[in-house]
Formats: sequence, structure tokens, C-alpha cells
Amino acid sequence: MPKRILSLFRNLFRKRAVEQELNDELRSSLEILTQEKMKQGLSQSLARREALIELGGIEQVKEEVRAARAGRILEDFARDFRFGFRTLAKSSGFTTVAVLTLALGIAANTTIFSAVSEILLRKPPVAHPDRLCEVSSKNFATGSDLLSASAPDFESWRRQNHVFEEMAAAETGRSFTLTGTAEPESVDGERVTPDYFRVIGVMPALGRAFLPDDGQAGKNHVVILSNDLWHERYGSDPNVLGKAVQIDGEPYTIIGIMPPGTDMVLFTPGLWTPLIFGAKDLSPSARDSHDLDLVLGRLKSGATVKQAQAEMSSVAQRLAGVYPETNKDWGVTVLTLQDYLIRSVHVRQAFAMLLVTVGFVLLIACANIAGLLLARGAARAHEMAVRTAVGASRLRLIRQMVVESMLIGGAGELSGLVLSIWGIKLLRAGLSFNFVGREWAADMHLDQPTLLFTTAISLVTVLLFGLVPAIRASRIAPGNALIQGGRTGSSSFSRSRMRGVMVVGELVLALVLLASAGILIQEVSRDMAPNQGFNSEHLLITQIDLTSPRYVAPPAQAFFFKQVS
Repeated sequence: MPKRILSLFRNLFRKRAVEQELNDELRSSLEILTQEKMKQGLSQSLARREALIELGGIEQVKEEVRAARAGRILEDFARDFRFGFRTLAKSSGFTTVAVLTLALGIAANTTIFSAVSEILLRKPPVAHPDRLCEVSSKNFATGSDLLSASAPDFESWRRQNHVFEEMAAAETGRSFTLTGTAEPESVDGERVTPDYFRVIGVMPALGRAFLPDDGQAGKNHVVILSNDLWHERYGSDPNVLGKAVQIDGEPYTIIGIMPPGTDMVLFTPGLWTPLIFGAKDLSPSARDSHDLDLVLGRLKSGATVKQAQAEMSSVAQRLAGVYPETNKDWGVTVLTLQDYLIRSVHVRQAFAMLLVTVGFVLLIACANIAGLLLARGAARAHEMAVRTAVGASRLRLIRQMVVESMLIGGAGELSGLVLSIWGIKLLRAGLSFNFVGREWAADMHLDQPTLLFTTAISLVTVLLFGLVPAIRASRIAPGNALIQGGRTGSSSFSRSRMRGVMVVGELVLALVLLASAGILIQEVSRDMAPNQGFNSEHLLITQIDLTSPRYVAPPAQAFFFKQVS
């Protein structure tokens, strides 16, 4: 094996020396045979002729020796690529149309897949995300799922389960008014139980997380800031730890700064404050108050989501028996956090439809290029016949045309990647106007899964649009093709039938594409602009928090709203 590898490198990188050795060896063999024939009484010219016949021809022997060398297939492919490049360069119009057509199809697929990769495939930025589950309430009477939980139910779930190491809860989407060192600012944040960060497995980059007694009566209020808020409001000053700020008019002490990208839910929180349950929050009557938007549990080692679902359903049944007034029709749903985030915004079906739609676009592009290659193959019939007549095998012709298709596919992939960069920017701009989408859009880019996807679809498209035309072009009959006007009626009919099949196929794909696009637009329009039951044109909704001490008194608040209106 090492000798074979050394021979391969020698044949590839010292080709001139190898060829010179072959020439010298054949010349020496020819001289020896010629001398032997001359000893038999033949003249020099006749002896040389007989020696050449016995050797089988110098060039023929060279080809046989080259065919047996290590690395011969690489040399053939390199030769095919050079010839294919020259051929495509001569047909610049055909090449440009084919590459642009393929580039548009690949760019559409790559752009949409970048969104799929970010939204559907990206794991949440937590430790061991497959073990982190979201536990939500389910109402059997209404058929509603993924609902908020009550504080008493959460405490019962935490005490009675045996599948989770720890559980934590959060009130998400809360708005806080932050004052102190700069202008008042409304900041989105969360109230979380003290063990929240330990459960998700992400701890502050600076400072500390919440302790069990943080936020209890008699204790100072504490807050943890997001990395973005720390950077924008405090200039990434590490000395901000321990400083006091005003949140909703109450004094808080900054105890921690989270690392970048701590976007566990559908938006990036700006700050976190402790969530402590009092006696009133845990009373039986409070089981009707479903205020906990997010309940997380980390599975024990070896436990599965299916086991967690079974056990939590049993816990819900016990609670329904003990508290029939509040828990009779309530159950529990357990999902991995990633599945919960996807299902909670109903994007799986939309993106699946988008992938199917752009997939049809790519198929139509492949059909168009295949039609161009079929027409080009008919125009090159004379060339193929000549090459067949001089000894080129059918496999050799197919390989040459597939290599040309690979060159088109490679150029289409590179052009498609450039177009997809612009496409991703446009998609970001479109999603930035949506509350949920803007958080995902910020991280969309050409990541490794997207690049692998683009490479895979490029290879598939090369096979789709290149193989069939190559096989048909290799079926050229040299005799008919070399005679001017030698096309037979059967071959002409066969080509016409193939073109007809491809045209019909493109029409079918186009109709399916239009239908899919119509359904997608209808679904998106229904989700983005549901029927409110009244005319919503020229109406705006805004939220104003008057938590500043300046607006504590009702007259001050009334005066403020009078000025705004």
C-alpha cells in the first residue's frame, strides 16, 4: 500500500519525469527488437516495422501503461474539467443562462433553510438542552395546550415528581421601568424563581445568581442585567456590580451580568428579578391564577421526556382529585424546550411549506437547465459522433458531459451563495417587524448546516439536470450523425417526446408551486392579521407605564394622558 501511494504522488507531481522514463523504456525495447529482427536477416527499415508491429504501436502501448498507473482517474477528470471549461467558455450565453437559473433556485433554498436552521434546528443556548423540558398546563374542557401554570400547581409538581432534578418557573414578558444613572427606560424582563439559572445551566458572566432568600421580606431587592442592557446603558462597566438602581420606583442592587445570547424564551430579556411566592400565592384558591408563563424542569440522568409526561400526568390527576374545584379539567404537557419554543409560535408548518415551495422552484430550474442541455446535446451530435468514431466509449462521453454539468453546478452554487447572503438580509429585514421573528432574525447567517445543505442540493441538482441529457447525448449513432441531414425520424420523434414530457413536468410543478404559494400566503395573512371583528385600520395600540414617582398621584396621571391625547 505505501508503494502504491508513493507511485500515485510520483505520477501526479513528477509527470514529466515519469513520461520521460516511459519514452526511454519503449525506445530501448524497440531498439532491442529491431536488432533481433536485423540478426534474422531483415533490413533495418523492415526490422523496425516488424518490431513496431510486435510491440503493438508506441502510442497504444503508452496509453495502456498510463491506464494502469495509480492516479489515472484523477488525470482523466482533470483533463475533462479543462476541456469542459473551454467548451462552456465558448458557449457563454448558454452558460450564463444556466448558471443564473440554478443560482436563483439555490439562493431561494439556502435563504429559507438558513431560517429553518436558526428557528427549527438550533438548540437553545443552555447546558444539555435535550434534558431541559418545559412543563405547561393543558385544559381538557377547551382543548387548549401550552398554557401558563399557577404557583400552587408548580409547587405540587416540584414536590411530587421523581423525574426532574430541579424545576424553576418564570413570569416572562414583564415590563420594568429602569431609572437611576440615566434617563428612565422601559425594559422587558422576567421574574424568575431563585434556582432558575441553575436549572437552565447558564450562570452570570459577572457577579452571582440569585440565592434562595433573595427577594424575601426584609431582604434588599436584587437584579441581574442582560449583557445587552449592561453594554448599552452602562458601557460594559464591571464596576456596576453592587450599585443601586431604581426599578418601578423601588431600590434594587445589581448582583450579576448574564453572558451574551441568554434568550431562553421568545424575546431577549433585559433584566431578571427574583420571584418569591408568599402564603397568598400558594393558597388553594390561587390555583385558578395561571401566572407562570414558563415552567422548566431538568431531567434526571437516564430519564426520558416520555417518562416525564407519564409521571406529570399522574401528578395532574392526583391534583384534580384533591382540588376538583380548580383542577378538574386540567392536565400537564411536557416537551423539550426546543419543541416548546417551536410549537408556541406555530412556525413548523409555515417553514415546512416554505421549504416545499422553494424546492419546487429548484425543480423547475433543474427542468429548464435539463431542457437547455438536451438542446445543446442535439447541437453537439456531430462532435459526439466524431469522438465515438475515433474510439471514445459511451461511458467516456457521459463522464465528459456530467463534468460539464458539475462545472455549471459549482458556478451556480457559488453564485447562489452570494445571492443568498442578500436574501438573508432581506429576510432579516422582513422578520424584524415581527415581535417574535426579530429575535431569531438577528442570528440568521450562513452557518455550517446551511453550507452543508447548499452543497448537498447542488450535488443533487447536478444529477437531476445533468445525467439524463448526458445519457441521451451518448446514444448518438455515429453513422447517422456524420452524414449531413442524417437525423432519422425516430430520433427526432424521441427528442420531441422528451422535450414534451419536460414541458408538461414544468407546467405541473409551476401549478403546484402557485397553489402552495397561495396557501402559504393565506395562512401567513391569517396569522399576521386575524379578523378582530372590527375595522382596525388607522388604529394603534401602545403601552404606557406611569410608575415614576412623578406620576404616583391620580391627578398627575390624568394630566399626562390629557396631554398625550
